Amino acid sequence: MHFSLKRKVREKQFCYMNTLIKEDGRPTMILADFNIFTGFDELKPLVEGTDLQILNDEDRPTFLFYNNEHVLDLCLCSAGLADYADLDIIDQPYSDHQALMIELDI
Repeated sequence: MHFSLKRKVREKQFCYMNTLIKEDGRPTMILADFNIFTGFDELKPLVEGTDLQILNDEDRPTFLFYNNEHVLDLCLCSAGLADYADLDIIDQPYSDHQALMIELDI
């Protein structure tokens, strides 16, 4: 997925996704460009009331553009999946976004 660059729109998208996840009830994994330029706190509307966990390290940027480094590309997954998930961030020399690879050892 790709969430909006506009914070207010992004927050609405996160709230909508939160509702979908709660209604569905199944284990969930989301890989996306979240565009959370101010940090992981922006994800509260998405994760509130769910068991979603962020697999990324807040200190490992996934967006590298000149002198700008941000953690924008994330993997969130339900606690049951997080127990078996291993996230690897792969350098992409021809893109400003790094690739995310998830291995599930189930």
